[in-house]
Amino acid sequence: MLKELPDATVTVKGIPDYVWKLVERERAGQSRDKAAQTLAEMEARIPPTLFQKLRPFQRDGIQSAILKGGRVLIGDEMGLGKTVQALGLCSFFRPAWPVLIICPSSLRLTWAAEIQRWLELEPYRVQVLMTAKDVPDPFKEIVIVSYDLCSRAPLSGILTKTKYQIIVADECHYLKSRDAKRTKTIVPMIKASQYAIMLSGTPALSRPMELYTQVTALVKLAFPSMGQYGQRYCDAKMTHFGMDYSGSSHLGELYWFLEKCVMIRRLKKNVLKELPPKTRQCIYLAALGQDGGSGGLNDPRFMELYMMTGVAKIPAVIEYLRDVFHNTDKKFLVFAHHIEVLNALSKFVETDLKVGYIRIDGSTPAAQRQELCDRFQTREDVRVAVLGIVAAGVGLTLHRADLVIFAELFWTPAQLMQAEDRAHRLGRQSHVDIKYILAKGTLDDRQWPLIQSKLEVI
Repeated sequence: MLKELPDATVTVKGIPDYVWKLVERERAGQSRDKAAQTLAEMEARIPPTLFQKLRPFQRDGIQSAILKGGRVLIGDEMGLGKTVQALGLCSFFRPAWPVLIICPSSLRLTWAAEIQRWLELEPYRVQVLMTAKDVPDPFKEIVIVSYDLCSRAPLSGILTKTKYQIIVADECHYLKSRDAKRTKTIVPMIKASQYAIMLSGTPALSRPMELYTQVTALVKLAFPSMGQYGQRYCDAKMTHFGMDYSGSSHLGELYWFLEKCVMIRRLKKNVLKELPPKTRQCIYLAALGQDGGSGGLNDPRFMELYMMTGVAKIPAVIEYLRDVFHNTDKKFLVFAHHIEVLNALSKFVETDLKVGYIRIDGSTPAAQRQELCDRFQTREDVRVAVLGIVAAGVGLTLHRADLVIFAELFWTPAQLMQAEDRAHRLGRQSHVDIKYILAKGTLDDRQWPLIQSKLEVI
């Protein structure tokens, strides 16, 4: 084709040498013979209670992580079992214990429960740090701490000096900001460890630069400098305020490098045929009785309009929930963001529907969240879960619900996706319906088109 365009000027920029060297190094350690040997060793080292319940793609994930040297970013889509794969890896590398697990504060007790379930460790072998004054017990086999506590003195100093050789960083996009205190504290710990397992259902949440700290934490000397990474993959530009790394470039090459060297990424549609598809539907409300605000996202009163929209929708949302309740015997989840909306929904379910329900929002103690989830999952009289979009959007399993309803929107599409997936998880045997309740003439008119387009590509 180029021969037919003699006047064309074509510039071909090859993949940088440092990328090729890293990829070739990884290829050298991933022969077929070594893969077969690794699978046999997995069966010998991982407890049967865990190994026998792994799905084939989860075994493949653990095997691939081992072949990558035990330093890996598991970026599987939410609901594919990143936790169980991480615990399988921890079991495989048991001679290097104790293990440090760093996660969002709301997931600490969930991790403890999963460890007991899959590894059958007695509770006294696991320590959950709840305050910055807690002292890690050197005789515990697994220590669990939140990102926030991990960066607070004196705990941060103690954890650093302990020099854990296996570190699990759940929801590792918490480390995306190079300047954050927790990143400066935790990344050196990960670099110093022998094995590091990072987990995120949204590893490229928005911009390639946000992957930089995570990749360099896992792969020593991955890139010559942040500047070169930014030039290559972030379409770096000089501005009046300095270098702008908010763009993206050579994404195909970046993802190729990540998958070859450090990342494992599978989607539900590719590996979980038995998981039923989810569908989204908008439920549009009639004209509201009060002004919900219709300004744009750049309106200086955005947060005020956002709350006004949520409050104004309450009567119509309640009516919709009443219809749903009386037309189905299924369990369902209702998500909202503002406390005023959550309070109104809770009162309605309790006093009008008079049915068992749970509520989880930002004020719900971490110690109670798993208990509430278990109540929803196991008790037939508990039919409704009233949930905060942020507080209940990560780490909770509520797959007994057949219907997910959003009473309010949220400005981050990934957060909405995570909230959807509280029901759309492993273990489902039926289809999941997702309903977004939108109000005409409010901020929803501006938010939803932007959110919808991004939900389709996340």
